[in-house]
Amino acid sequence: MADADGAVVLRSGCQPRYARVVRTVVASCASLEAFSVERVGDVRLLADEIFNALVALGATSVVFRLHPADGVLGMEVAADRRVATTPPDDVLRVVRMVSDVIAPGAELAVDDDRVRFVAAITGDPD
Repeated sequence: MADADGAVVLRSGCQPRYARVVRTVVASCASLEAFSVERVGDVRLLADEIFNALVALGATSVVFRLHPADGVLGMEVAADRRVATTPPDDVLRVVRMVSDVIAPGAELAVDDDRVRFVAAITGDPD
């Protein structure tokens, strides 16, 4: 679905079977901004790492809000984190490493019951 400002909003349960759907929607939004094939792959990888980390943390639901505009893909991810069986730092280390390369300046916030990721990803990383 899209909201009033043109953002694409994807709400999903946090189950491994939905990872493919999340990757596809995020990659499609990057394609709307004419990202190169390689860059779309980078964005897909980031979405996959975020989603899989949320699954590992025990999140039950996630919302990806994607705003493709002016050669940039805005990405905001919000999920509950009700049942964490692994310390967040261990699970989110890979997300931080990947986002540092793909989306420098991205924000990742974790508190007792929420995980939030916000980034503005450019089509050309240079």
